[in-house]
Amino acid sequence: MPAFSRLSALIPRWGALASLLVFSGCAVSSGVSQFVSAPVTLPATAPSVDLADYEARYPDANGVLLNEEVTYEHEFSATPFGQPQSWVFYQDSRSSYVVLDTDDEGLTTFEVRVPSSATLTGLVARVTNPDGTSETFYSDAFATESDDSGTRYKLAYPDVQRGSLVEEAFRLEYKNMFAQPRLNYDIALQFDIPCERVAFRFVMPAAWQTRIKDIAEERAVPYTVELTPDGKKSILTYTATGLPAIEDEIYAPYFKERADYLEFDIALIKAASSTLYEAPTEWEAFADQFKQYAFKRGGFFSDPVKRQTERLIRGEMSKAERLDAIVGWVRDNIDVGSPDNDSFAQVLRDGEGNPYLITGLTQSMLDAASVDAVYLLVHSAQDGHFDPDFVTIAQLYIPALQVTLPDGSQRTIFPYLDKLSTDHVPENFQGQQAMQIDGDGYRGFTTLPYGNAAENAVEERYAVTLREDGVLDVEEERTVRGSLAYVIRTGLEDLTGEERDEFMEELLTYTDGEVLDLAYTIENETDADAPLVMRLTYGIDNLVTLTPEEVLFQTSGLLAPSSRVSRKVDPRERQSAVRIYNDETFAKTITVQYPAGWRLVTPLEEVEVANEFGTLSGRYTDAADTLTIEQQTTLQRAEAPADAFDTLLTLLGARSELAVPTLVFSTVASE
Repeated sequence: MPAFSRLSALIPRWGALASLLVFSGCAVSSGVSQFVSAPVTLPATAPSVDLADYEARYPDANGVLLNEEVTYEHEFSATPFGQPQSWVFYQDSRSSYVVLDTDDEGLTTFEVRVPSSATLTGLVARVTNPDGTSETFYSDAFATESDDSGTRYKLAYPDVQRGSLVEEAFRLEYKNMFAQPRLNYDIALQFDIPCERVAFRFVMPAAWQTRIKDIAEERAVPYTVELTPDGKKSILTYTATGLPAIEDEIYAPYFKERADYLEFDIALIKAASSTLYEAPTEWEAFADQFKQYAFKRGGFFSDPVKRQTERLIRGEMSKAERLDAIVGWVRDNIDVGSPDNDSFAQVLRDGEGNPYLITGLTQSMLDAASVDAVYLLVHSAQDGHFDPDFVTIAQLYIPALQVTLPDGSQRTIFPYLDKLSTDHVPENFQGQQAMQIDGDGYRGFTTLPYGNAAENAVEERYAVTLREDGVLDVEEERTVRGSLAYVIRTGLEDLTGEERDEFMEELLTYTDGEVLDLAYTIENETDADAPLVMRLTYGIDNLVTLTPEEVLFQTSGLLAPSSRVSRKVDPRERQSAVRIYNDETFAKTITVQYPAGWRLVTPLEEVEVANEFGTLSGRYTDAADTLTIEQQTTLQRAEAPADAFDTLLTLLGARSELAVPTLVFSTVASE
């Protein structure tokens, strides 16, 4: 089923915890499994579905999640002599939903990813069609793909219809929990389709303790905790009904800034009267633990680091030039990989390391070059609210450097992000909390800076030739900086030729018409410190209506002031609050060349608009069979309720005064 995604957690190995659990001699009472003993099955009879009722209640939904139920359970036991004997973790997931749009691949396929550390112990699905016929699928019906990370089971349902009921269930079992303990849990409680019921249970030994994150200021999702009848296990339970979908909307907060979710970690693992693991309760202790991972100064700051630094810098270089030289070299020569590397010398030797080591290596090289840099762990807005009382790496897992230059200016550097310029902070990190750590440990928190309009600038130039046969020839050039450049560079990475063509076609300004003979070039795709320049040429058909006396040219997004809002949006359906993370500028110059003898009859007047979200201006010049349009839009960082979206659209998209939907030309010679 569709669920929200987050940045991949770059969590270090919990070797100390694993050793502690393996070698401690503490007795642990064996738990009694409450849910995982039953086989993975589906109800004998599928519930009936009233398709007309669901269509009436959810007219815009692709599907409706009837029930989403997940159980996590820990089984922990010890020998009679008090030695930990086994630790098994189970995940039991069950879903049922009604399909309302058979083109939604997320609703017509079933995919289960089984990590290499887990075993799939049950897998079943059933599709019941509106006529009452049904088909059940077991694991042997699924296609499988395996690699070092695990196995993917995937099934495309063969005959899904509008109104089909889909039921799915699977169970995973993790046995090697001493080596890879699962401490943090992040549970989706809302989805991209409506959900009528969601239930989550977490079962663990009664002596263990959890710590729950607030998902907003002093707000945690409601849950209950009770003991099993034998008193050996506690069960954390959350249930809710009637949950709306979380729509993917432009200029909206991130998913976890809007949706309900349950995030918690295991804070205490006890056996009898002994404590096997206790999570840090203060950020100072957390920083000390991380310092031991990232700041092994004796072995890390070594001659190879100094020698490589000396190859890159010269005495006459300014500190800003030294910064750019070092970060540029690391970004171009060190890849993310080799999780077993544990020293800067190994990272230099192999040309790869994990993001924490790459960041530490960069800091050591900057230290060798006399450039002041402080190690950071950064919170991401994609992870929702930052709860200062939830002391865990799940909130601060993004490494970075805070560099101070002699003029007092500061830069935040992510040296392992090779598509990111050294003078830009991605929007999901702007304004977020970051912990400062040095060789002595905790140095407090800082707030990352926000971007500015110059950093997040898009310049667009269009040369449109309107041919007498009604076909448009278009030459398009976009120069992109900042967050959007980073997103596009990242999106292009690792695409096949056909996938790249599709990606570039999605970037086209035009929202309608048939694209003909698309060709493109991209400049500075791998040079993150230079503007990203995309040049496209293509034809567009079916946008021009020819009559004996006039020509109607549907502009189809060409005159919208921001091609970032290329899709059609309806403010009446807006669900989310409005969030603009960055100051942004959009400059657009359009020339429309039309045949001699045609005359533009659509009146075009200069536009000046200002509101709470920014400003907009437009100028028009029509001379010598050429219409020239100049547009300038600025957006400023802002937050506003959903009903303000209509105001934002007066600056962007089809609601703007600049977005003239049709240009009319007379083909009758003037008298």
